[in-house]
Amino acid sequence: MSANSGERGPSLPLTETAPRHQSAPPREKRGADRILLIDDDPLVREYTRVRLAAEGFSVITADSGRDGIALAEGELPDLILLDIRMPGMDGYEVCTALKKSELTRDIPVFFLSAQGDTKNRVQGLDIGADDFIQKPFNPDELFARIRARMRIAELEKENRHLLAAERAVNERLAAALAELKEKDDLLMEELRLARRIQEGLLPVRLLEVSGADFAARYRPSGEIGGDLYDVIPISKTEFGVMIADVSGHGVPAALVAAMTKVTLSTWANVISSPAKLLKKINEEMTPLLRLGQFLTMLFGVVNVETRTLRFATAGHPGPIVVRRDGKTEQVEAAGLVIGAVRTDTGTLSEPQETEVTLRPGDRIVFYTDGLTEVHNEAAELYGEERLLQSISRHRLSTLERMIDGILEESERFRGSAPAADDAAVVAVELIPLAPDD
Repeated sequence: MSANSGERGPSLPLTETAPRHQSAPPREKRGADRILLIDDDPLVREYTRVRLAAEGFSVITADSGRDGIALAEGELPDLILLDIRMPGMDGYEVCTALKKSELTRDIPVFFLSAQGDTKNRVQGLDIGADDFIQKPFNPDELFARIRARMRIAELEKENRHLLAAERAVNERLAAALAELKEKDDLLMEELRLARRIQEGLLPVRLLEVSGADFAARYRPSGEIGGDLYDVIPISKTEFGVMIADVSGHGVPAALVAAMTKVTLSTWANVISSPAKLLKKINEEMTPLLRLGQFLTMLFGVVNVETRTLRFATAGHPGPIVVRRDGKTEQVEAAGLVIGAVRTDTGTLSEPQETEVTLRPGDRIVFYTDGLTEVHNEAAELYGEERLLQSISRHRLSTLERMIDGILEESERFRGSAPAADDAAVVAVELIPLAPDD
């Protein structure tokens, strides 16, 4: 249209006419941040697109609310500029739909409208818009607000990523903790099973024999070991005392202890010699033991008529004899542990057998090394010498109180240091068969 005709074309949504607008100083281009412009006015849409593109933004446009929603969900722009008054869906309805969609609810929305009164501003912000710019607008102000919101959006995006990473770490941590708990529960169940097996192997009541009294105690540690003891009738005048210690802890040690007791029960009344019996047990048990598993054992036969103790050991501490007059001595005997040496036949040479003469009133103390291999906070070892002194101090007590006193002194020595192993103690006292014994 001729400039001389006096007619005016449609007004632009600017605070000044396009020819008189002075551009802001050149600024660094932001890159390819994408903006979706939704406006039914083609002139406003094209002018705004050109100005945004000149500022370095990538612009996509829609001329209706429905098309705008479709583009937003398909393109996922970084920011949406939205007019209010449009045919079909108005800007408020479009904004509401965008904020309800999981795809678009986090995309910032700016209302760009001539309806800039307080009521319309409040309504727009209430339904989720991030800003409200009134037409005609100042381009530099619009660009500044867009850049400010882009920075905020970038921080929000980074924060979402951090939160997502934190959630992922927490989920992995929770899964790891759940797996650890499951393994811990299985371990605790295994330990309870091992404890039940072990407690089932220990005699509820010891043998009653004319001419001898018995007492025994078992002290568990935090970890379940394979300590085992029993008193076995052999004849009217003889009984056997067995005490053993299986290497390792938990169910494997408890199962080896169970197999050991079954093997002992099978052969104890068949083989009268303690040394030959241990040799036989080694032959039977060695093939059943895993590599690295072993057990120590002492088996002794007490004859209340001849008042003798015949015993042999397979790597186990020898018995301690407490004489009626107070003399205390440990009787040693040589013998390799069961399962330590694997030969072609699974056998070892016969252990040494030792005989000790006893008198009425003498006591014999059998024990596992969990009693002596105790360390205190200073890493000092309790050892056999302290055990001998403890037994001597308690020798005039009853058998039960003597054993309790021995265990209590060992515990006091250990203090707050952890208990490394279980301990078992069996005590036997020869009593007179007749008043003149």
